[in-house]
Amino acid sequence: MVIGSEASREANSFVIIRTEMTAAAKDRYDDLIATGGIPMARWGLKRSAGP
Repeated sequence: MVIGSEASREANSFVIIRTEMTAAAKDRYDDLIATGGIPMARWGLKRSAGP
């Protein structure tokens, strides 16, 4: 569970979900993550997107 300012930061951030559709652009997204171009510097997993 995320609370306080952590919750606010997480709610305003996003991750790129690693799927078959994003596989073709993996190198581009890796570069964005490495250079701070994506607020939460990590790949998401399909299971983190919902039920």
